[in-house]
Amino acid sequence: MVIVQVLSGRSQSNSLFRNIRHGMRGIHLVDGREVAADEFYSWLIGQDAQLARKVVAETRENYVLAMTQVLDAIKPPKILFWFSVRRPEYKEHLELPVRRLLGDFPQLVNQAMVEQLRSRADIYVECISSRGLPQPIFDRSGNPTSFGGFSPLPSQVIMKTENRYYPSPEMHEDAAALLIPACRELRNRGIR
Repeated sequence: MVIVQVLSGRSQSNSLFRNIRHGMRGIHLVDGREVAADEFYSWLIGQDAQLARKVVAETRENYVLAMTQVLDAIKPPKILFWFSVRRPEYKEHLELPVRRLLGDFPQLVNQAMVEQLRSRADIYVECISSRGLPQPIFDRSGNPTSFGGFSPLPSQVIMKTENRYYPSPEMHEDAAALLIPACRELRNRGIR
């Protein structure tokens, strides 16, 4: 069986932003510059609201199409897995800061998108947890440490002493507690 996690939609290409190298950067097609996805969406929010809604809707359609293709290509039984600190339905706002539009991970993905994808999997599992966050960062010796985090500006590094973004070990425990019964159910169904 295969577990397919619902990933972020913020890096999905659209008519104004072409994702490159499957990452969080792309080409802003209005001026040809390479920019971070967050920078593109910050710019988009500053444009006409109708254009912003149109491009967000297009991005979501492209995401659902791409995820549908991935799910359909997987032949073994599959579990579609939502793993986030938030529920799929969230209140988005076309205003800065950009997080108000994108939401928490998986950014830009909402309930309507999940509903379109659920039928492509044998089981849907939803794990909403923030247990263990923020997670202090320690080095291999157990001493508190810091790391260079993402910044809106490529030349700027933000030093962080705790993880507030990635799932904590406790969140992984919560995920396993939900995924194990789903895996057993697929096994008991005898789906091949």
